[in-house]
Amino acid sequence: MTAPIALFVIHNNAPGIVRVLLNLAQGFCAAGHPVDLVETRPGSYELFSLPEGARVVTLGADTEREPARALAKYLEQSAPRGLLAAGHPGNMAALRARDFAQSKTRLVVSTHMTLSSFLKGSPPQLARAAQEIRQRYPAAEARVAVSRGVAQDLAGLTGIPVQQFEVIGNPVVPPDLETRASAPAEHSFFAPDQPPVLMACGRLAPQKDFVTLLHAFAALRRSRPLKLIVLGEGPERQRLEGMAQELGVAEDVGFPGFVDNPFAWMRRARLFVLSSVHEGLGNVLIEAMACGTPVASTDCPSGPREILLEGKLGPLCPVRNPEALAAAIQRGLDSPAAPDALRQRARDFSFDRARERYLKLLLG
Repeated sequence: MTAPIALFVIHNNAPGIVRVLLNLAQGFCAAGHPVDLVETRPGSYELFSLPEGARVVTLGADTEREPARALAKYLEQSAPRGLLAAGHPGNMAALRARDFAQSKTRLVVSTHMTLSSFLKGSPPQLARAAQEIRQRYPAAEARVAVSRGVAQDLAGLTGIPVQQFEVIGNPVVPPDLETRASAPAEHSFFAPDQPPVLMACGRLAPQKDFVTLLHAFAALRRSRPLKLIVLGEGPERQRLEGMAQELGVAEDVGFPGFVDNPFAWMRRARLFVLSSVHEGLGNVLIEAMACGTPVASTDCPSGPREILLEGKLGPLCPVRNPEALAAAIQRGLDSPAAPDALRQRARDFSFDRARERYLKLLLG
């Protein structure tokens, strides 16, 4: 029996990272490689449809404090050909686990966000993360950053030369994109007699800064008819719903929750908006572009500027600035980029491109 390729994530409520790993798993399975989707406790991968040929390996809820020991046991028992870890906690656990198991499995660590932005509110935690990376990352066969900005951030944070990081854009555009985008998306805002729909997508959490988006939307709504749909779940749902009420736009804003197929919703939107204060890449921008939907985004670190080719494919604006975001949305609505240009750029983030580059690193 062929040894699997293992993809590992610590359960951390980061559905974007999980979706990336599942997209890679689909590509690996399609190429004939068995895949183990390894998680610390149930619920990471199960939110999504699993690719045929992949199995979920749950290390157990009691491994949250010591994931490295549990992962080491998995490496000893399953001896995967390659292990791809994702996210800083997962990367550290995988590096320790391989040491514990004295495993010869090839290890690739991947960073999906600008750590300096994510941890800047906790200088001791940031210093500790930088030290851990300096000490342990050199032991991995490869170190992946999902954007040039993430690679530069890691290099500046740790002193590791930027050339030692492989920059691989996330696999975002699936082979069956057109089928998914053409699927039904039931919502009253999509009725023929309704105003244009703005869309956003992401975890309802401070990083995505939907607070600024709501303020920008309320300002625009005073001068033109619009609707807003925000896909996703998270700890800020109640706050955001209350804010929509306070701003007087509750009837024009929908929070449908998490959906497995966002492409169907993005295809029907007039404009997609990313309002984040920081990202690793900004997968949702690429997903919307792949559907031919115009976009507007904050110029957050990092990803959007790279994706939008310095703003040529959609307006960029400063973070945490409702007036600037409203102006960017206005420009995106009034002067949208050509759908074909958006789709062409999105193809740079196809499953096939990412699959081949990761397979080369994982299999040697």
